[in-house]
Amino acid sequence: MYLGWQVSIENGSEITIKFQCLVCGLIWPSYQPERVFIWENWRKNYHLGEGAMLIRIVLEEDYTHLYIQGNIDEDAAEKFLSIKLGCSEKIIVNWRGVTGVTSSGLHAWLDFFRGFREAHTVEFEECSPTIVTQFNMVPNFYEGAEIKSVIGEMHCQRCQTGELREIQVDSDGRLEEADDSRCGYCGHEMELEEEESYHFLQESLVGCY
Repeated sequence: MYLGWQVSIENGSEITIKFQCLVCGLIWPSYQPERVFIWENWRKNYHLGEGAMLIRIVLEEDYTHLYIQGNIDEDAAEKFLSIKLGCSEKIIVNWRGVTGVTSSGLHAWLDFFRGFREAHTVEFEECSPTIVTQFNMVPNFYEGAEIKSVIGEMHCQRCQTGELREIQVDSDGRLEEADDSRCGYCGHEMELEEEESYHFLQESLVGCY
């Protein structure tokens, strides 16, 4: 069974948790736990506007899926610490929705990930261009994790348009061919921009097995 959870806070203190099957959509009756093991800063996540950092946790059958979105900023430390609660040994982090990383957000991630990677098997997927930039500047951002895919910026020379496409990373740290590299507008083959930005991938293999 594949479960996701949703947390809401009413009247500033009353916490309600709803579990939903991600396959059939069935929602279990909500309840207020006596001892809450999910972070209270969901209160912020539910009410902050566009750009706010949000972490969504999905419990799969044999691993935990983390979806990180928005801008990783000064509020990130508390949210990252909350990930430790209820996670399985294997963790897959999806970075597709990350649009920015501030210096304080970067330090919060490094402080958190330093200990987290020692207790879990960690994989990164759909690493956004923003995250790839961090990888190139700060190797400690990914060290200890296996990078499975990145979001590449593809460019069409014919119609001068660009698109973001997921590109898989093979076991040797090399980018695989995109499943479909044709331009969505004219059908011409697109090229990956700044391919040299992905040289860090082979370095990421050290110590991740």
